[in-house]
Amino acid sequence: MKKLTGTWKGNYRYEVSSTMPQSPVPFTLQLTQGWWWGFRGTVMDDPNLGMPDQGTVQGRYWYPGIRFVKTMPVGYLQSPEGKRMTFVEYLASLGHQGVQTIPHPPIYYRGKFSDRDHAQGSWLIEAERLPVGQGRALNFLEVRGTWIMERVG
Repeated sequence: MKKLTGTWKGNYRYEVSSTMPQSPVPFTLQLTQGWWWGFRGTVMDDPNLGMPDQGTVQGRYWYPGIRFVKTMPVGYLQSPEGKRMTFVEYLASLGHQGVQTIPHPPIYYRGKFSDRDHAQGSWLIEAERLPVGQGRALNFLEVRGTWIMERVG
């Protein structure tokens, strides 16, 4: 298997839900392979369809399998009206002021390579209770979907 180092483009989709986006969200990964099948890098979603901030990825692969965790610095959600907002904006809309930036929960990716330049699989955000200070918490429901990616260049 060729090393993972390089640029990968792909997209992810949410499982069908009335409250989640239905269009695929494009992303770009810049990966660097490390020791013992480990890798790390950066990820950038399409800022209009996904999260507008650069995140990080870290994972392992063993051809044909791959697993990685996507970590985003700012948490976003979609309001019932379809507007994307940060967790802090959402809490402010409920009257909770003074909450600092809340990172997005980790997103767990797993999948397989169909060949050395193409992979696909599923992703999961586990249900979680995120503390937001002063004894308050934001309940985050489990969300899942699928993804594909291919090497470019």
